[in-house]
Amino acid sequence: MERHSKSGLQLLELCINLLFFCIILTICVQFFVRSYRDRKESECITFAVNEVCNMAEILNTNDISLPEITEYFENAYISEDNKSATVYYDKDYNETDANDFYYRMDVTLNPEEDGTSADIDYFKTESDGTASCLYSVNIFSHTRLTIDEGGM
Repeated sequence: MERHSKSGLQLLELCINLLFFCIILTICVQFFVRSYRDRKESECITFAVNEVCNMAEILNTNDISLPEITEYFENAYISEDNKSATVYYDKDYNETDANDFYYRMDVTLNPEEDGTSADIDYFKTESDGTASCLYSVNIFSHTRLTIDEGGM
């Protein structure tokens, strides 16, 4: 009889250890899932920041003119009035067309009296069709004066 009670205690101890193991495993899996989701989000935001900064540099270098960006962004869609452009990206951050995109970067030029400003916004398209802004920047380029225009 003693032998039967010892094996029952061992079985109970094994069940309790298995329960603790399952609880700890559940917690660890949650950490791994959260870590994976955070890594994906961080990767997305890093790409958005890089693309917006690249666009800002290109616009500053070219005195804020949109037609020249097609040299750097091959699939950029430029409006007829040359005041706005859109670049579309798929889920793997490759440029794509307007029919199959997951991310998009919008550039809008705003002429002002002493120069031109540009709003550059990077959006993520959600599954329900709404877009959320991941990163946005506004740049300004002053009009350069030449000697004929009153500069020195």
